[in-house]
Amino acid sequence: MSEHTYDQVVQWYLESRNAIDEIEAKAEKDKAPYREKMAVCEAWITKQAASDGLTTVPTKHGTAYWSTHACCTCASRDMLFDYVREHQAWDLLESRPSKKAVQSLVEATGAPPPGVNYSTFRKLVVRTKE
Repeated sequence: MSEHTYDQVVQWYLESRNAIDEIEAKAEKDKAPYREKMAVCEAWITKQAASDGLTTVPTKHGTAYWSTHACCTCASRDMLFDYVREHQAWDLLESRPSKKAVQSLVEATGAPPPGVNYSTFRKLVVRTKE
């Protein structure tokens, strides 16, 4: 590509990125009616299985069943930490360094804290001219 200019290559990059965005947007639009149909099927299976007292629904095409997933986020860091300290419930916390805090320390001192691996990488970002 050495015979090309930055302007040409950035243009090709942006054209490619825009083409990918269009393909992905079309795919999302194309998937929508199938997602809607799946939601209707899920509602029907759930209602019918509840009526029939079933927790699993085996068929010749596959088995439908329900799985429970959990999600938790921190609504109040102070309240959580107060509870953890008061009840010595340290298992409620996960141990991982804060990327932003470590980055600030590295910028200030030139090194991460002991026990922390820190690295950076460069990635090309191309923005459209707005």
